[in-house]
Amino acid sequence: MHQSRHHAVVAATGSTHIAWLNMMFIAVAVACLLYYVVAANGLAAQAWRATDAQDRLTTLLEQRNTLVAQQSALEDRSVLTSLAMEAGMVPAGSVVYLVQNQPVAAR
Repeated sequence: MHQSRHHAVVAATGSTHIAWLNMMFIAVAVACLLYYVVAANGLAAQAWRATDAQDRLTTLLEQRNTLVAQQSALEDRSVLTSLAMEAGMVPAGSVVYLVQNQPVAAR
C-alpha cells in the first residue's frame, strides 16, 4: 500500500510538471503570435504611410504643373492686356512724374 501511494505522488508530480511545461509552451506560442501581429501591423502601417506620401507627392506635382501653366499664360503680354481690360484698367499714357527718377507718378 505504501508503494502505490508513492506511485500516485510521483504520477501527480509528473503531471504537474507536464502541465507547467504545457503552460510555458502555450505562453511562448502566444508571445510569438503577438510579436507576429505587432510586426505585421507595423509593416502594413509603414507601407501605407509610404503610399500616402507618394499620393501626396503626385497631387502636389500636378498642382505645381497647373500653377506653372497658369504662370506661363499670365506672362503672355496679350493675356495680361486682356485681363487688365476685363478688370477695367486703362493703359498708362501721359504720365507725369512728380519726383525725377522716382517710382511716383500722377496722371
